[in-house]
Amino acid sequence: MGGNQRAVGWSAFPRTTAEERAGLFVWPSLAGATLLPEERRLLALYRPSGLVLFRRNLVSLSQAHSLVSELRALLPGVALGIDEEGGRVARLPWPMPRGVPALQWADANAVAAAKEQATLQALVCKGLGINVVFAPVADVLTEESNPVMGDRCYGRTPAVVSTFVREVSQVFLSHGISPCVKHFPGHGDTTTDSHHDFAQTNATLETLAHREWIPFQEAFRGGVPFCMTAHVRVPSLDPVFPATLSSRILKEELRGRLGFQGLVLSDDLRMKALALHYGVQVALTSAAIVDDVSGLAGRSLSGYLHMAGVDALKAGCDIVLSCQSIVLEEEVLAGVATALKNDEAFASEMEGRLPRFFEGNVG
Repeated sequence: MGGNQRAVGWSAFPRTTAEERAGLFVWPSLAGATLLPEERRLLALYRPSGLVLFRRNLVSLSQAHSLVSELRALLPGVALGIDEEGGRVARLPWPMPRGVPALQWADANAVAAAKEQATLQALVCKGLGINVVFAPVADVLTEESNPVMGDRCYGRTPAVVSTFVREVSQVFLSHGISPCVKHFPGHGDTTTDSHHDFAQTNATLETLAHREWIPFQEAFRGGVPFCMTAHVRVPSLDPVFPATLSSRILKEELRGRLGFQGLVLSDDLRMKALALHYGVQVALTSAAIVDDVSGLAGRSLSGYLHMAGVDALKAGCDIVLSCQSIVLEEEVLAGVATALKNDEAFASEMEGRLPRFFEGNVG
């Protein structure tokens, strides 16, 4: 960043209320394929700098194009993100194919084919007006029984994963799509799914530095602008907080040791691994790999989400994702807005993050 950008403050962003400022740091989602009246009201109130779209929001190419156009009219400059890895995790609408999972490309050493798939994903996203893709996965699959990563990983060694991460990232960047590498500090050797349960890795700092973090470093060298956290606890680094809530992991390791200069995004705050940290029991999350989340309507988690968003931002996340309808996620936005009003140190720290937003043209 240039020296002049380091002085950027709120004056660089036309956001005058605490609610609008909170919207810069929280990316919610929408309930379905059309905007609800209450969603419209909250989008106008908070003006989130980004939104996360799921398959429930994108039922056909024509409908998706109309929805995106409407969102961009309501929120000029909004970042629109989507989980689009290929295989199990694919959100683009029919007739876009789900594609081949990452591990299948890696096992066949099919770098060129993986790039072709990424090219199709990038072109469809660009045509729809979606400009952020939560991919590629940089996790190294070292635990074969891993229930959440598995074939989402580009291999079992850092060298192979790094090659695919580098090449796929460059495809997205070359088409004007911002990739988000995930899930730091690594989710490849866990034996549980953080969507549904507590997750932990027992890797040492040395192992992390020489195995898990090599693909992330390759992505950072290539200019990937976003990095997503994992709700994974790493006792060797922080025995108390999962990575999303750990300043040791995010500020000292990701920022300090690895030198990442882009924007740090949390994984979905509603995932059970994070809820359990706050002592809250939940049955399922909107971030689950399945697309049908209709059973979650009306679920209230009062208090937990109110705290989690602020805690993640304090720990070092620049943007927190909370991926049901903004109607259900207002708790996160309201929590951040309240903290910006009442916590001078927090407000000052978040204003200090603005140069990264300025450089990334977010908000």
